Amino acid sequence: MENPSKTATFSLQNLLFLLLPCLLFFFSQYLVVPVTADFNVNPYYPTENYAIDCGSSVDGESFNSRYWIGDGNGKFSPIEQQNKSSVIKAISEQVDQVPYSTARLSYSQFTYSIPLSPGPKFIRLHFYPISYAGFDDPSKKAIFSVQAGTFTLLRNFSALFHARGELTVVKDFRVNVDQGQRFNLTFTPEITDSYAFINGIEVVSMPTNL
Repeated sequence: MENPSKTATFSLQNLLFLLLPCLLFFFSQYLVVPVTADFNVNPYYPTENYAIDCGSSVDGESFNSRYWIGDGNGKFSPIEQQNKSSVIKAISEQVDQVPYSTARLSYSQFTYSIPLSPGPKFIRLHFYPISYAGFDDPSKKAIFSVQAGTFTLLRNFSALFHARGELTVVKDFRVNVDQGQRFNLTFTPEITDSYAFINGIEVVSMPTNL
């Protein structure tokens, strides 16, 4: 006598075998999404690509051959409220000499006013939080804010705290510059007898369609 369970299993296997070509055809026609790639993508060349070596009176190159302009050459010299900013050389072989071998420090507000075209910009700030001659302990006194125009990028900022054991600190931002607007980057001490400092500033224009 024929076993009913074996007959049912055999019939199901035959059915799946017969339906398999139909299923493959269905998946190939309706569920496979064609993907096309456009390999004719034009490279983007930034209209502005500035690297400012703060506290330096000469231009130089960093380890990756990036060209840095010293802020003491006049083109990117900061505007100061009381003309009390200091330029200090930090001698250390533990960090890259450009831009970390010099710093711009001040107990009063100072501003970098950079002419830029309208559109989105990438901003990178470099900090080397060590003790600089003539300035107090950075863990207690190097507390400041950084503003880009009307936008606050950093508030009550302590580079030494954010270093978290690293020697240097890098902060990245994206800002938009409006038509006819000059890009002002302002450093302001936040508490009594505190000071602000910066070692390097990078400004690079970005594509508008990102």
